[in-house]
Amino acid sequence: MKTIRSRFKAGWLVLILCSASALTAAATSSHWLPWGKRLFDMEAAKADNEHTPPRDGHSHAGGELHTHDEEEGSGHAHAAGESDNHAGHSHTATDNDHTSPTHTDHEHSDETSLQLSQQAQNNIGVKLQEVRFVPFAKTIRVPATIVTRPGRSRIQVATPLTGTVSRIHHIRGEAVAPDTPLFEIRLTDKETIAAEADFLRMAKELDVVNREVERVRKVAAGGAIAGKALLARQYEQQKLEAQLESQRQRLLLQRLTPEQIDTILGEGQLLHEFTVKATRSPSKRLDDNELFQIEELSVEPGQHVEAGDTLCTLADHRDLHIEGRAFEHDIPNMSQAVRNGWMVTAVFPLPEGKVEEIAGLSIHYLANKIDRQSRTFLFYVLLPNDSP
Repeated sequence: MKTIRSRFKAGWLVLILCSASALTAAATSSHWLPWGKRLFDMEAAKADNEHTPPRDGHSHAGGELHTHDEEEGSGHAHAAGESDNHAGHSHTATDNDHTSPTHTDHEHSDETSLQLSQQAQNNIGVKLQEVRFVPFAKTIRVPATIVTRPGRSRIQVATPLTGTVSRIHHIRGEAVAPDTPLFEIRLTDKETIAAEADFLRMAKELDVVNREVERVRKVAAGGAIAGKALLARQYEQQKLEAQLESQRQRLLLQRLTPEQIDTILGEGQLLHEFTVKATRSPSKRLDDNELFQIEELSVEPGQHVEAGDTLCTLADHRDLHIEGRAFEHDIPNMSQAVRNGWMVTAVFPLPEGKVEEIAGLSIHYLANKIDRQSRTFLFYVLLPNDSP
C-alpha cells in the first residue's frame, strides 16, 4: 500500500514538472522558436544544395536586378531590399527575425531573400547580368526647321548675251542635270554680231595668207623669186594671227564660250542662236547624283532679255541646313558641343505619332547673336539629303 502511494506521488510530480516545462516553453517561444526554425531551414537548404548545387553562389531572385562591381570587376546581382551570399554563407527567410547568426560585410533583410538552384533559375527565367559604370549622355531638345544653304542651295541662271527667248526646254519643278540645255536665245546684240563678223573676216583673210605663204615657199625653194618675198608674206601672216587672237579674246569678254567661237571658226558662219545650259553647283560636293530642280522660271518664249538677266533659278537640295533655335540657358551646352565635336540627332515627326531619327550630324556653325524677336540663339547643322 505504501509502494502504490509512493508511485502515485511520483506520477503527480512528473505531471507537474511536464506542465511547468510546457508553460515555460510557451512563455519563451518568441526567443527559441525562430532559432529552431532557422536551424530547420538551414538543414533543408543544405540537403537541397547537395542534390542540385548552383553554378553561381551569389544568385538571388527578386524584382529589379542591379549589379555592383566588386574587386577585379566581379559582379553580384541583387534585388531591391534583398540579401546575398558572401563567403559561402547561406541565408534563409524567417517570419519575424531580421538578425543573421553569421555576420557578413553587408547586412540584408532575410525576409525577402531566397536562394535558388540553377534548375530553379531556369524554370522562372532569371537572368543575372553585370552592370558597369559607363559615360552618361545628357541630351537637350530644341526646336528646329530645315532651311536652304545660303550661297549653295540656290543658283541663278542668267543670259550671257542680249537676245530673244526662242525656246524653253524645261518648266518649273523639273529636275535637270548639269550641262542640260535650258533655253535657246536668238542673238540680237549688234555689238556682239559686229565682233563676230570681224572675227570671221580676219579668219578668212588669214586662210588666204596661209595659202599664199605655202605657194611662195615652194617658188622660193626653186630660186624663181627672192627670199624676201617669202618673208613679207610671213610677216603679214603673223600680223593676221595676232589680230585674230585679239578678236577671239574680245568675243570671250562678250560672254561667248570657247566652243561657240570654235563653231564660228569651223563652220564659217555667224552665231545667230545660242543655248543656255545648267551650270554646276558651287558646292564642293561632286557625285553622280548631282541634280537640280527648276525652282523659279523668270521668262516666257518670245521675251526680250538683256545680258545678265535671270532666266531661271535652280535649287540644289543635296545639302541642306537644320536651323536650330536654342534658348539662352542652352548656349553653354551648345558651345561645349562644338568644342568637343559632339554629334547631333535630328528627330522628324511622321504621321500616326511615329518619328524618324537621323543621327551622326555635326554642328556647322553657331550664330554670333541672339534673335531679337524670338530671343533664341540660332545654330546650323549640316543635313546631307541623299534621298532619290
